[in-house]
Amino acid sequence: MLNLIVVRDEVAQLDANGISQGRAFCVDSLSGCLYVIAASGEVRCLEDKTKEIVWEAFLPDSLDAVCVVDLSYAIELDSLCAFLANGKILLYGSEEGSLEEVGEVEGGILAAQWSPDGEILALISGEGKIVVMTKDWDVLREVDLSSEVLDGAALKGFDEGGATLSWRGDAQYFETLFSNDGVRFLCVWERASLTLHSRAEEASALNTIAWQPNGRHLFASKSCSKDEASSSMILYERNGLRHAEFDLRSKGDVVEMEWSPDSQLLAVVLENSNDEKKWTLQVWKRNNWRWYLKYESLWASSYHGLRVCWDDQQELKLHIWTRSGSHKMLEFALDNVVSHRGTAAIVDGDSVNITPFRHIVIPPPMAALCVTFPSAVQSVCFLENEPVEGVAVALSSGHLALAICEEDDFWDDLGEDEEAVAGTSYGALASNMGVVVSGINFYDWCDSIQHLVWVSMSDMLAVGTPKSGDQSIILKIKLTSEKDSWRGDCQPVPCNPLGKIIRSAATKEGALFEQEAGELVHCSIEPDVTACGNFPEPCHRILTSPSMPASGGQQTGVVGLSSKGNLYFGPKLVSSEVTSIGIRSEGAGGAFLLYTTKSNHLHIVKCDDLLEPHQTRGNGTKENGVVKGRVHVEKRSGPTRDMHAAMRPAASAIDKQDLTVRAVEQGSKIIAAPPGGAAVILQMPRGNLETIHPRVLVLCAIVEALNEKQYQEAWELATTNRVDLNIIVDYNWPSFISGAGDFVASVTKEEDMCDMMMALKSSSVLDDDGLYSAAPLPTSTVVPDIPTEKLEGGKVSAVCRAFREAILASDKRHYLRAIVTTYARSVPPDLESALQYIKAAREAELTNPEANVGRGDDVGPAAAALKHLMLYVNTDKLYEVSLGMYDLEMAYMVVTNAQRDPGEYLMELQQFAALEPMHFRHYSIDAHLKRFSRALSNLVKAGEGHFEASIKLAQEKGLMHELLAFVDGDEVKRKVVLGASAEWLLEKNMCDDAGAAFLAAGKTKEAQHAYKKGCHWEMCLALTGKLGMDQNEVQDIAVDLFEELKTDRRLNEAARLAVEYLEDVDEAIVLLTDARSWREAVRVSYRFDREDLVDTIVAPAAAECASTSLSNFREDAERVGKYWERLKEVREKRFAMETVVGETGAAGDIDRDAGNDDLGDGSSTVAGMSVYTDRTHANTAATTASISAFTTGGKKPQKRRKKKKGLRIRQGTPEEERALCEHIKNLQPSDQSCEEFGQLTELLILLGHERDARTLQQALDALIKQQKEAADDILQNPPPQSSEDSKQETKPQPRWKLDILRGLAQRD
Repeated sequence: MLNLIVVRDEVAQLDANGISQGRAFCVDSLSGCLYVIAASGEVRCLEDKTKEIVWEAFLPDSLDAVCVVDLSYAIELDSLCAFLANGKILLYGSEEGSLEEVGEVEGGILAAQWSPDGEILALISGEGKIVVMTKDWDVLREVDLSSEVLDGAALKGFDEGGATLSWRGDAQYFETLFSNDGVRFLCVWERASLTLHSRAEEASALNTIAWQPNGRHLFASKSCSKDEASSSMILYERNGLRHAEFDLRSKGDVVEMEWSPDSQLLAVVLENSNDEKKWTLQVWKRNNWRWYLKYESLWASSYHGLRVCWDDQQELKLHIWTRSGSHKMLEFALDNVVSHRGTAAIVDGDSVNITPFRHIVIPPPMAALCVTFPSAVQSVCFLENEPVEGVAVALSSGHLALAICEEDDFWDDLGEDEEAVAGTSYGALASNMGVVVSGINFYDWCDSIQHLVWVSMSDMLAVGTPKSGDQSIILKIKLTSEKDSWRGDCQPVPCNPLGKIIRSAATKEGALFEQEAGELVHCSIEPDVTACGNFPEPCHRILTSPSMPASGGQQTGVVGLSSKGNLYFGPKLVSSEVTSIGIRSEGAGGAFLLYTTKSNHLHIVKCDDLLEPHQTRGNGTKENGVVKGRVHVEKRSGPTRDMHAAMRPAASAIDKQDLTVRAVEQGSKIIAAPPGGAAVILQMPRGNLETIHPRVLVLCAIVEALNEKQYQEAWELATTNRVDLNIIVDYNWPSFISGAGDFVASVTKEEDMCDMMMALKSSSVLDDDGLYSAAPLPTSTVVPDIPTEKLEGGKVSAVCRAFREAILASDKRHYLRAIVTTYARSVPPDLESALQYIKAAREAELTNPEANVGRGDDVGPAAAALKHLMLYVNTDKLYEVSLGMYDLEMAYMVVTNAQRDPGEYLMELQQFAALEPMHFRHYSIDAHLKRFSRALSNLVKAGEGHFEASIKLAQEKGLMHELLAFVDGDEVKRKVVLGASAEWLLEKNMCDDAGAAFLAAGKTKEAQHAYKKGCHWEMCLALTGKLGMDQNEVQDIAVDLFEELKTDRRLNEAARLAVEYLEDVDEAIVLLTDARSWREAVRVSYRFDREDLVDTIVAPAAAECASTSLSNFREDAERVGKYWERLKEVREKRFAMETVVGETGAAGDIDRDAGNDDLGDGSSTVAGMSVYTDRTHANTAATTASISAFTTGGKKPQKRRKKKKGLRIRQGTPEEERALCEHIKNLQPSDQSCEEFGQLTELLILLGHERDARTLQQALDALIKQQKEAADDILQNPPPQSSEDSKQETKPQPRWKLDILRGLAQRD
């Protein structure tokens, strides 16, 4: 699909330098020098650009320049090497032209050529020998052709027809072509051994050879015979077998052919002595195994011959030298010519293949239409700004020719009827003749035409190469139509001197031209030439579109792609490493710029967004190739770089899906993006075409269809391109609720409606975390006003309800499958309603069987709907739902349509059907389905005979509360149920609840036993009075309760029981001191006149507690200080690390991982506590309240298991900072401990130890203050990923201090 565009065309006459008749020519691309040998024997080195003489020398006096066989620049020798027919080898120094005669080959030289690596020279001597020598002129090998090729035959007429030689690109093989006795021989030789590798069997009429640099094939030209229309090119394999051939479309003989260094283009020079234009230059390119003639120019006989040479440094730069003394340089660019309508034109000699991609995609070498012209096409352009499309071409003969479509872009009358579009006109390669415009010959004004721009039907602009000078010429062409012919008038555009124009693009008012330095000028048809901005560097491909916004300083928006792969929007760099570009000028979402990159990605950018500051995909903005806000990767070194690589998550896990980027096949190039659609045509490296639909373009097209209420079009776009169907519902939500009727009316297939409902998701694809959240979709200006009741149940339920209402309100009420799907897809699924609808349909079928006559279906509508429902809902689930409806017929219908053996279910259904009464049958079904609450209700309704069974079921399944509600109206049954409930609660060790149930049932004795078992001593002893027990029985019960309370560490309650019922003051004081209830212990002692207990029990215990507490307070204060200092040190290191790494989120990832590990430990700890939670809530709370401050006595293993596991402090680990914070927080004294120590200080004062009390209070106060300062510091500088607990402020301490014990610094 690529054409050869002439970017630069420079002509220089060498007559001024004394070279009017040249005989040999070569180029040194590296130094930019031309070497020429004139007929007079002068050897000159010219600077390529200025053609100034660098140095000059002469051939030896005894030699004639006509006998120069080959002239080449030897890179390894840094010298100009001349091979003469008499056998002489001459070297000229590249700097001064000093002459050195290397030697002489016996018999003369017929052909010579250096290997591509410059190490080996191969030549054919006049004696029939092949000589291979090194760059130091040492002969490596010498082969006699007579013995190797001719089987010992004598040489006869060896030099007739000439001999040629060509190397393969890797310098491992070379080929030779020579004659003997009128027979041509094509041979392939190995470089290493100089042995004959292969020989072609058919080599007659071959005259020149050239090996493709990539080594794929050998190319040999064949002159045409009298019976043949033109010469041809034959391709050979390395083994000498003929591979293929193609026609050169000229009768001339090939005198020279040269391959471009990248093996893409083949330049061929032909000589036709019978033609006025004696010399023809052709440039060929292959694609999809078809050879295209991409460029052809004709040269008069006055040039006396052509020589061509490709530039080694610039792949598409061709040097042309004529023996008359002129040098022409052609710089090409491979580019596709595509109109704004998406029509492509491919040049192939004298024809142009046209394919309108907007209507059909035909891969090359086929095309929708082939337009033929009188001579070869050099330049082609489209007519853009008219109702119909046209093609204008500049021919090698110098004429202008046109081809115009009759309607829009329906080429070859393709728009006459639909059959023509879909049938033979596009399928076959039709042919039309172009019309030559009379009155115009470009050669009257310029040397050649580079660019054409067809502005309007009557106006055209052309850019030509002047016959002299180095500035381009702009020609204005006025066209007039005369019936079936066209006539033109050509005049140069007067303007200020312009530089070389390298590219052009059509605009609404004229043409946009780019000069060789990147400057842009606009030329209108007035004509008026004005400057309009520039590119930072020359761009060999420029595109513009009427819908593209204009950049700063420009009259129209234009993008350019340089040879380095930089894409520019005016002076602004859009992207680098770009391989191809295209514009979708019109369509949903507006104009889009598309480009492919070397990383094999297709990027789609909204043209309006080109005016915005460039944003990189990912985090941060890019400035000078570096993302701001991060440390550049190359600036990191050593441990910092390794640490960043280890801590930074993968980019694919961070970045959201980018809908504007799509992966494509390696080497894909953009050909066209036809307007009005979402298709993009790509050409693969193999030459075939692929049509893709980028997601962002498809989404824009779907949204446009939704805005226009074209639901069928939106549906087809979404399903064809595998777009999430939720986009139809989510766009401008909840407007779809009101448009559900239009959707049902547009989408006619019932299956499509079902697919739409099954694709629904509760979330939106356009939310911030949705699949298409990044799509640049237009925002609807219509704000839907939907009643709130229609949105109940969420998005899925609301859409299903809207579908159901729309279907039932339309003429599609027979869409049973769609209706039952609306029930099945509701949230939660309403399967009962779906089955009820199917049942109603089945009953209607049985009532009116004639309604189904002629349907042609094996099953009725009801069965078909049920089978459809089974596609989305598990069969077992439907069977259970039908059983739950107590509809055994529907359950059997489900089984028979589920492709299962009905015998597996028939016995079960028969058993259910045989059960009586009805409520007992319902109970059996509910019990089978494990719906025990319903089963209990039906069992109670089944009659008196099932009352005991209902109690048993309630006890087994924990449904006693439900059973109580069911028998609430029957007081006798209620008493029985309460008693059964109390027994069940007692078994569950819920003693307080059991006691209350026994009391409600009127069973006081059982209630007293339940309270005693649960150690609820107040209620237990209260009921002893109600039961009228004697004193001894009460005393025995009190002793049992006392021992149980002591065992459970409920010391305060045990002391109260000992005083009130057992009258044991001594034991009570011991328990109160053990519980740290100092005030109560002193009160009881003095209440019963037992001051001795204060001295013997309370005082010693208080002294011991004060000593231990003082030591603990000081240790905890020291620990807080140590943890706080370490925390500050760790925090400083973290800050320093974040500064080095930058804002990468790595620290957060580490803390997140650490948090996950900690969560695992915490989870196992909580799981371990579940074994010890068998007490009732009140019992557990009381126990915890009495023992939470101390760990002495009681059940230590249980307490250790209940203790929450915290983070361990592991120095140097990522979680060390969080562990330190948690330990500091846990060192805060509890409210209960502060209250207890407040009582202790009062007791010490009472006992006369005021100083000790002050010391104790000050130690605790110091601990609290230091811990609070550390906690406040943590609150202001929380660790990364800290829990909510660590961020909470410290709670105020309860009042526990005594004012008389405060120091001066402590007073408010």
